[in-house]
Amino acid sequence: MKKFYLMSVMALAALAGVMGCAEDEGPSGPVAVTEIQLDKQSVEIVMGETAQLSAIVLPEDATDKTVLWTTSDREVATVNDNGMITAVAKGSASVTATSGKATAVCEVTVVGIPVESVVLDITDADILKGDSVRLTATVMPEDAEDTSCTWTSSDESIATVSDNGMVYGLALGEAVITVQAGNCEVTCNVTVSPVPVESVTLDRTECELIVGETVTLVAVVLPENAEDRTVTWSSSLPSVAAVDEDGLVIALAAGSAVVTAAAGDKKAECTVTVVESREPTIGDYYFSDGTVSGSLEDGRTPIGVIFRIFGNGDSAKIVSLDEALLPYSDMAGTSYALDEYDGAENQSTIMNLPPDMSSDWRSQYPAFRWCADREEGGLNWYLPAKMELKQIYAAANGLVWVESDADESKGEIDDWGDNTTMPGYDSGECSAAKASFSMKCSDAGGSPLSDGRYFSSTGKSYKLQAESVNFTNGMCAGFSKITESPVRAIAKVKLN
Repeated sequence: MKKFYLMSVMALAALAGVMGCAEDEGPSGPVAVTEIQLDKQSVEIVMGETAQLSAIVLPEDATDKTVLWTTSDREVATVNDNGMITAVAKGSASVTATSGKATAVCEVTVVGIPVESVVLDITDADILKGDSVRLTATVMPEDAEDTSCTWTSSDESIATVSDNGMVYGLALGEAVITVQAGNCEVTCNVTVSPVPVESVTLDRTECELIVGETVTLVAVVLPENAEDRTVTWSSSLPSVAAVDEDGLVIALAAGSAVVTAAAGDKKAECTVTVVESREPTIGDYYFSDGTVSGSLEDGRTPIGVIFRIFGNGDSAKIVSLDEALLPYSDMAGTSYALDEYDGAENQSTIMNLPPDMSSDWRSQYPAFRWCADREEGGLNWYLPAKMELKQIYAAANGLVWVESDADESKGEIDDWGDNTTMPGYDSGECSAAKASFSMKCSDAGGSPLSDGRYFSSTGKSYKLQAESVNFTNGMCAGFSKITESPVRAIAKVKLN
């Protein structure tokens, strides 16, 4: 019994010793987390980039200092087990660090990718007034949130710029064009210069005047928007041909002078030949007052161009400056006008048809009516006969018509027959002459020669056709009366 008691006392003593040692090491249970602190309470992150959060868990001797990271919106920002935040998309999210029962929150704002630079393809531009130039801006990085550009001009009275970088020059001077993207900007210095004259042309490059005559030269300065289109006139020999500030040339003495029209650094010239007197020649203008000249004259109205001179050189035939597109007749009936040489005779025949042949010649014969109704110069205009039409074609090609035994070396030609082309019509000389003859007509306010078939007044012996001359090659052949074709009128005149 005593032995059992002694052992019990010893056991209790030993237990007390053990408990005394445990109280020296700390409390009787685990140490709880009381607070967690983050190094950032808020953070702004560019989309696609990351930010590291650090957490401090208190007390330092907390038994379990494990931190759990969570996000309120994984579509905006994610966070891994180490507190690394990744920005996913624009927006806001809360990242929470939890340890035990303690939490700390960091407010995360995800923003778009900012513009880092903007570059222009042109930094100095020189444009003409009225012209434009496109500037191209390159914004980097390409995936920046907002790559839109804002364009401005320092002086919109000189140069404006559109929303897509198109710069327009309005007035002479300088302006600075600025393009801004995000917080970046770059400039282009723009100089607006005057539009220069590119060309000066005259309505003629040569003319012949008789002493005392005048002619006004017309200068065309291009482009029309050139800054200074003022024309300065001068003559190489004012004692022969003087010219005023409006281009009026006055023939003063026999000789030759070059009249120059200058604008900017461009010029055009006209060689003026002045003669005491001259004989009329094929290709001369015939004026309403009965005078003749190789060129248009101020104060006189041209009504035709001479295509043949006959008699003793005191008579001529002229062809109208303009033309019409008409049928010979509105019916394919009997041909009454058959003269091959004198269109005036044919015109008289048609105009005096008895009622049983024509109830109204004016409506039934449009080509004849158009010629007869002309009043220029008080002349008797008529539709040319076949031979007269050939004579016009020969004159237009720079050839002189003779009745027979033509001398080609003298530029003469006689009838080349029907259904055949005029000899030499396709030569360079003939082509140039025809172009010049056409220009004479158009320069005087008329129409250039057509390349089609011109009606003559000579009807064919059978009902359906009238004679025509093709002004492409001179071939004479029958052509349907009721078909519309070019028509010109001619008249006989006396030369003073």
